[in-house]
Amino acid sequence: MLSLVKWLASEGLGRILADAIRGEREFNTQMRKFEMDISGQPWLFSSFGWEDRTLAKIRKAATEGFALLLSKTFRGRAFSEAANVVGGALYSLLILLAGCAEMGRGKVSLGDVLAVLVIFPVMEKTIDMIGYCVKNRKGLEDILERMAFFYQAGDGKGQEMAGNVGEIRARGLFFSYGETPVLENCCLTINNRKTAICGENGKGKSTLLKIFCGFLLDYQGEVYIGDEKLRGREEEWFSRFGYVPQEPFLFRETLEENIAMAVDYDKGRMEEAIAMTGLGRLAGKTVSNESVSGGERQRIALARALYCRREWIFMDEPSNNLDADTVKWLKEFIAGTDRRLVYVTHDRELMEGAERMIVLGREV
Repeated sequence: MLSLVKWLASEGLGRILADAIRGEREFNTQMRKFEMDISGQPWLFSSFGWEDRTLAKIRKAATEGFALLLSKTFRGRAFSEAANVVGGALYSLLILLAGCAEMGRGKVSLGDVLAVLVIFPVMEKTIDMIGYCVKNRKGLEDILERMAFFYQAGDGKGQEMAGNVGEIRARGLFFSYGETPVLENCCLTINNRKTAICGENGKGKSTLLKIFCGFLLDYQGEVYIGDEKLRGREEEWFSRFGYVPQEPFLFRETLEENIAMAVDYDKGRMEEAIAMTGLGRLAGKTVSNESVSGGERQRIALARALYCRREWIFMDEPSNNLDADTVKWLKEFIAGTDRRLVYVTHDRELMEGAERMIVLGREV
């Protein structure tokens, strides 16, 4: 009977503890999500000037998480531990009192009581193990639930470079990944025209684009932004261009907050960016990597660059994993925009939209 009572008590404590653990896991999951987003592509946050806004968002989430979730966890754990200690002591005391009462009635002997006292630690250990499983069952269910969830299929800051940047030049550019060279004595000039960088796989197209963006620093030779060397002035250059990566990522926020990377944004500029990228149906809705298609993710990434109104827009393989309709839209966008575009592509349709093509090794 006492064992049943202890088991039921363990079930109740388990529910309390499970709620506390769930809150802690939700908080930790949110923090890990921020860490993965930032550590995955830190240069992207730097290029768009998102560091301060992202840190403010993390700080707010941490403060609210401690107040609403972790405090609940601490209270739940403290209550559970205290209840375990008190419950264990009462359980032992009740067994001893029951033995003494039965011995007083003459129903059990002193030897029986001593035998119970000898086997009691073994019984208690077994009951505690069962109680532990019962108490933590809800917590284990919560872990399984969260595992199932995971396995289901702005404006730049800092000093700006002076003047209008009319061209980008590479002179004697070399770059290697380990012992494998990908760029050798690359010399070229990109001017105001829409430029497509083409070439076979492994020829350094994306590498060259990232060097132009200031993301890769370990190169030989020089890159000139206008009349100024890029080396050592990468952070100033970040405020002059927008970048659309091959694999854009989204926060689980509204479309507008994803584009502006902030809660507050310029409504007029936002409406313009959304209209230019055809994202009207998602306006005001919460979006994430899982809730939108690859084409919509690409449009959102482009909307970020357009919202910032930068002089240059760099796009790395923008047609990757896109359906035919989105590729057609992208081609029309390239043809119709007045922005300075530099994009890496192997897609013939997008090549046709360029005013100039650079094939690594030769120019067209």
